Amino acid sequence: MFSPRGLLASVRAIDRVRVDRLVAAVLLVEIELQVWLDGAIHARVFAAAAGVLLALAVAVRRRWPQAGILVVLALMSERMLSVTRPSWATRPA
Repeated sequence: MFSPRGLLASVRAIDRVRVDRLVAAVLLVEIELQVWLDGAIHARVFAAAAGVLLALAVAVRRRWPQAGILVVLALMSERMLSVTRPSWATRPA
């Protein structure tokens, strides 16, 4: 028979570090498949390396939360700084 207390106890018993590692592995596979199979991505090596770093940040986010945050912020900052402006957004000289 279904028991809400039993369900709550089983959810609390889940090893959260293992869940993070599983989520990181699934995320890594998804990112790598998207990078290498999508023709619209131009800097594939960089995108693949960024995917590995992002998955690593997810895997260690409970043990070293600041490291995970810094990795994500660094990747986002690099992405924002490396985006070239479209031709219509630049001012004529």
